[in-house]
Amino acid sequence: MNQPKVSLNQIGEYLEANPARRKKIVQEAKYPKKFITARYSTAKKIIRQYILSDYDNTLLTHSIDKLEKKKTDKPFQEQDRILSLELLRGLQSSILPNLDGLTINIVEGKLPKTNISGIQININPDFIIRGKYRGKKVVGGIKLSIAKRRVISKNSADTITVLLKDFLEKYIAKDDEIVKSTLCLSVDAFRNKYFFAPNTYRRKLNHISTACEEIAMRWREMVA
Repeated sequence: MNQPKVSLNQIGEYLEANPARRKKIVQEAKYPKKFITARYSTAKKIIRQYILSDYDNTLLTHSIDKLEKKKTDKPFQEQDRILSLELLRGLQSSILPNLDGLTINIVEGKLPKTNISGIQININPDFIIRGKYRGKKVVGGIKLSIAKRRVISKNSADTITVLLKDFLEKYIAKDDEIVKSTLCLSVDAFRNKYFFAPNTYRRKLNHISTACEEIAMRWREMVA
């Protein structure tokens, strides 16, 4: 039997989902569609460049202008173009976290997966943040959520950011670095909102562990 695994956003949704949706999440994780056309692929690249550029609005303006003029051949491509434009226009008036004085890098290479109660969770932060705070070296990370229909609630964001903080402490932070809760960020790009990890997070990790035990049980029982 293959190793039970879920994505970071899936476990974030799972903890606040009703029983029917929980079952569906496990089914989608165990039997993913073999071919899923990537949505917002262009927009994702632009958002990454935008964050790395310290929120340079000229980059957004130029990218929006190119998308407005882009010709598409298929209905899906046109829908993706329209949604990407909506997303990028919203970013022009967004309030994103102040990262002045910090170094932001895209994560490169294959990263380890977190294992909780027999479930592999693919954290994969989109960015790693490093800098100094009150004379101490600090580290954090950003996880982007780009989905129009999937709203990141405070409860879901707490799950995402707590797991992100735990991952950074285990695999990313160096011996002389401290993982700072306010730099462990979940960004809901469509709603221009962001959340950071709560200072007290051990209880949340216990809830996540219990949820993973339930996922493992559902995984074993589930057939296609």
